[in-house]
Amino acid sequence: MHKSRKTLFCLIFTLVAATVVYLVAHWSALTSPYVINDDVRQQIYWMQSWTDPELFRDDPLSRYARYYVPWGVQAVYAIGSQVMNPVQLTKVVTAVLFVVTAGFLFGLGRLFKDDLTGVLTVCVFFLFGTFLDRMAGGLSRGFVYPLMAGYAYFLGRDNITHAGIVLLLLSLFNPYAFLVCLATHVIFIAHGYANTLLARPAAQPSTPSGTREAGHPGCLHVSANTPCATRPETAGRLKTGLPVSLSTLAAAAPVVLGVALVALKYAVFTSTEFGDVVTLSDMSGRIEYTDSGRYGIIPVPSIWYDLVVSPWIPELVYSSWEVPIGVLIFVSTLAAAVWALRQDTRVVDLTGFRVFFYLLTASVLLYAAARVMLMKMFLPSRYLEFSIGVFYCVLIAVCMRIAIERFSLGRTAIALIAAGMVAGGAVRLHNVGLWDYSDGADLYRFMRSTPKTALIAGHPAVMDNITTFGTRKAFVTYEMSHTWYKRYWNDIRSKTFDFFRAYYSEDPDLVREFSRKYGIDYLVVREEDFEPQVTQGKSVYFEPFGSYIEDLVKGRSNFAVLDAKEFPPVFRDNRIRIFQVR
Repeated sequence: MHKSRKTLFCLIFTLVAATVVYLVAHWSALTSPYVINDDVRQQIYWMQSWTDPELFRDDPLSRYARYYVPWGVQAVYAIGSQVMNPVQLTKVVTAVLFVVTAGFLFGLGRLFKDDLTGVLTVCVFFLFGTFLDRMAGGLSRGFVYPLMAGYAYFLGRDNITHAGIVLLLLSLFNPYAFLVCLATHVIFIAHGYANTLLARPAAQPSTPSGTREAGHPGCLHVSANTPCATRPETAGRLKTGLPVSLSTLAAAAPVVLGVALVALKYAVFTSTEFGDVVTLSDMSGRIEYTDSGRYGIIPVPSIWYDLVVSPWIPELVYSSWEVPIGVLIFVSTLAAAVWALRQDTRVVDLTGFRVFFYLLTASVLLYAAARVMLMKMFLPSRYLEFSIGVFYCVLIAVCMRIAIERFSLGRTAIALIAAGMVAGGAVRLHNVGLWDYSDGADLYRFMRSTPKTALIAGHPAVMDNITTFGTRKAFVTYEMSHTWYKRYWNDIRSKTFDFFRAYYSEDPDLVREFSRKYGIDYLVVREEDFEPQVTQGKSVYFEPFGSYIEDLVKGRSNFAVLDAKEFPPVFRDNRIRIFQVR
């Protein structure tokens, strides 16, 4: 088969395989409106107001969600909402992200000058739960893998113009991935310029016909080892003696625009409504910032955990076995890499790893900076997990390709390996990143029958589904209980304490007073919340509320909200009752 046709065939195979794997893995989501990624309930639910402006009007939770969701994500769903419900659109977006990622990973594998390495890279991708886990829901983080893989692919081909365009897209979809690739871009170009400067003789002879030398930073492909297409001189020179061309400016334009967009979103158009981002001193001594709270931010995990354990563990185990299993897989991968890279390979060009030198260097530097400026740059792990995941995926594929060459495996064996990895990936990724909320279908239907302006209160763990599937405003929800912004968290914290004080009260008047104070229309009561085995343990809700509830219910056996005479239910099903407060 002709080489170009073989490459095209392999690319089509990977894209079709990715589509099949996604369809099998997330079939339950595609066939049920109530099977979604859990974080859709904090970032996407409010977008349903684009087709019905009466929904979520004057809702502080929805204003907050709109504030922190990047512009690019909002644009995708604003356009898509004209065709289908945004909550259901997340499943289509995830499919596109998954398949596009497979395509770019094939391209990354092809940087090693071998089609089979590209195919194996995609097959390994199917076995990594971290990829689909992050893409599920079509959220901001879901766009990182396809865009970062695309950026690395173009940079690996020394195409800074296309890499810059991907950087521009990243600025619209994910700020921390943008920073990683921006730093990579700077290091890459600086290295190219440094190589050129070191290679220039004291007296530079003019090149024939006014063309540039191969590897010059002014050409489209910045690499000391890659020839640049000759073109006429189009601009003057800087004081350093380095030429400036229209192609150089064109390549820089999308990067500059991306920097401007990030600055506008996260520095200029900031809101005072939610306050400043918390600092390390703000979090010190506060239990809600530990593993007992909403997010385990402090103490910050070590870089070794993020390098050795975290990439292998999501959706696999959450127990004392987490670290040993992660270390075992890491050590096995490292041993395989040492063996493979010591072989005398003829089919794999190891210069394909060159792009990861820049990408991982940038990731580690930003990881260190994020630890120093904790929460100002968000969580440090975000600057490492995506790039290290792509690297491990490619590394394992290269090791497999070298092993296939070393043991002289035939086409049949290779086909069986690829087919087995595709089938294994479909099984491995089954329902990764998904949760089934269909148990409350009757509750959601009732909620949609209430006035669209109604404000609903209930246990925060229940209310996320009320907003997403019932499309009604919630007083406080679990998913929107973010601890990152000072003023916002203080407000949520105060409201949550007030809610639980009324929810577990013996006094009906206290429930009515709470409802009048906050303008509550309906109160949702989950009967299991009042069972002794629930209320007598801090697991009833995250801290600091778990301990508060435990102290609140000591010695209590009667709760006002369970009194049907005081609060007659207007809905009751599946051990959930709802009563109208006003």
